[in-house]
Amino acid sequence: MIIDDFLLVVTVSACIWLIATAPWARRWQRTLRPIITALVVAVVLQVVARLGNILLHGFTAALGVVPVLLVTLLAIHRQSGHHRLKLWSAFGAVAAAAILAMIGLGVAAASARPDLTNGAETTMEALQALKLGDFDSARDGFRRAADLLGSAVDDLETPWAQPSRFLPVVAQHRRAASDLAKSTESVSRAIVDVLGEIDFDRLRVVNGTIDIGAITALHDPLSRLYEALADLRSTVDAVDSQWLVDPIRKRLATFVREIDDEQVEGERAMLAVQRTPAMLGANGPRVYFIAFTTPAESRGLGGSMGNWAEVTIDSGRFSVTGFGRTADLAVDGNTERWERVTSSPHFPDVAKSIAEGYPAFSGHDVDGVFAMDVYTVAAFIKMTGPIDLTSAVQTVSVDNAATLLLSDQYAVAQNGAERIDLIEEVAGTTLGRLLTTSLPAPPDLVELLSPLATQGRLDGWARRPSEQELFQQMRISGELPVLHGGDGLAIVVNNVGNNKIDYYLTGEVLYSVDTDAASGMATAGIEITLRNSAPAGALEPAIVFGNSAGAPPGTNLMDLSVYSALPVTEVTGDGQPPATTVDVPSHGFNITTRVLQISALSTTHIHMELAGPLDLSVGYHAVIRNGASVIPLKMTVFVDGDPIDESTMALAGLHTIDL
Repeated sequence: MIIDDFLLVVTVSACIWLIATAPWARRWQRTLRPIITALVVAVVLQVVARLGNILLHGFTAALGVVPVLLVTLLAIHRQSGHHRLKLWSAFGAVAAAAILAMIGLGVAAASARPDLTNGAETTMEALQALKLGDFDSARDGFRRAADLLGSAVDDLETPWAQPSRFLPVVAQHRRAASDLAKSTESVSRAIVDVLGEIDFDRLRVVNGTIDIGAITALHDPLSRLYEALADLRSTVDAVDSQWLVDPIRKRLATFVREIDDEQVEGERAMLAVQRTPAMLGANGPRVYFIAFTTPAESRGLGGSMGNWAEVTIDSGRFSVTGFGRTADLAVDGNTERWERVTSSPHFPDVAKSIAEGYPAFSGHDVDGVFAMDVYTVAAFIKMTGPIDLTSAVQTVSVDNAATLLLSDQYAVAQNGAERIDLIEEVAGTTLGRLLTTSLPAPPDLVELLSPLATQGRLDGWARRPSEQELFQQMRISGELPVLHGGDGLAIVVNNVGNNKIDYYLTGEVLYSVDTDAASGMATAGIEITLRNSAPAGALEPAIVFGNSAGAPPGTNLMDLSVYSALPVTEVTGDGQPPATTVDVPSHGFNITTRVLQISALSTTHIHMELAGPLDLSVGYHAVIRNGASVIPLKMTVFVDGDPIDESTMALAGLHTIDL
């Protein structure tokens, strides 16, 4: 601010004049000593004042400023009696005015503080609700915040608070509070108005149809919403100042992060508004393939595909135009291709393989591919309601759907044909209801399905790159991450016994990496423990405990693949066949595969040593992928001997480490 610069020049000039005219300066007349001393002291004080925070916020600044003020006061004290009286009188008048100004601001701040504090907290909560898609709570929160902050602004703008504008440091804090409160109030009211224009009832799928026009109409209010957030971000940048004490600056930094996160969500929302109409058939019918998978038979993606469906969307209207079993797709007799189609952990590879092979069966291309496992089907049943099966005496609800599809179906159904009918009925009925009834509003759908997408249990791919970008932004693309020179690890299990034994598979992974930033090299060790808890001696149902390799019943046969950024240098295991293959890198990962046979009620251990270069120039960065199995592996990571928080590592999905 101009006034800050003016006051700073006046204050510094006064201090220099008083020190230079003090009686002690007379002995240095006609020498360079005063100039040299002043320069040395000035440099020292400037350096000290800008060292940053040491011990307490403002400590070094005070260390530089306080001595100057003390010397100035000493210079006043050394003046002759008449001059000393005048200077002390002037100093006292300035001090009294400053004290009165601070008292005035203190009264205003005390009155404003409750509303200011509650308004700031309410704004943060509203931003969180907005980020989560809970627009009703966000609208109510921003309305409350605007009222609270408006009251705080009135208090901060009272006449007795205005003299504090002329007090260095104090003025910056008053201005920061006032300007930020004004801007947040204005933005909050703008957001309330914008959210009031969005009618979520028009955005729901009702009787298999969605209003594409309602989606297109979101463009203008969303643009204004995120323009308002950009204005708020600019205000925070404007009020931030080195004069503010550290706790205030930290709160501003937190506020900035919340705004930035919401702006990222805004970019996704705007992209969805732009891309979704065409994807919903606004410019002609769109055809999508849906793969229903089960992790009871593990695949790299999560589970094998048992059933599939084809959905066509024309002008916003959904219809099921195809449904069947995976074996039906093998028109050339190559059933193995379709049984293994979900073997890659990189969903775009899976989707492209499906999209390339499906036209031989259907006679037409697809515009996109989705994959959903039994946990996603269970979530949809929560929306569509329980299913009273005709293929078995059983009611399928959100509480028992996943367990039924993974395990209990073998007790409910008497034979393989009945089990196939049961699975088809659950998947087909759920899908049919989804496309013929009213679904929840988009924010509720996002809240229900986001965790499943995060865990890799719901994936989507689009043939057109511009629409695939939307899936990437929505974090539903199921892609292996781009490593950018950082570390990465994924443990991938592919069942090769053609059974459903992986319902009984559990395990742990310990990954310990040591880095050397100077050389850019890293060494690591992986301890993999896999446990087969299938009951010993169990023969039936054969689809669970039998296998196609002639191994004893209850044996888990698998290809265990380790996707790693660091090359594997050594593999050892207890009692396992030595067959190990090291494939060429894929998607930036090295792939090491070992064939395993784990007997019923047995445990196996695999140890791997890894070594190679990493980009450690800005610290250690890693992405750990935990597969979407029935029970995800427990992941434990140590970096340079320090444990990484493992509270979320046990969940399926991608986990990022930044050190």
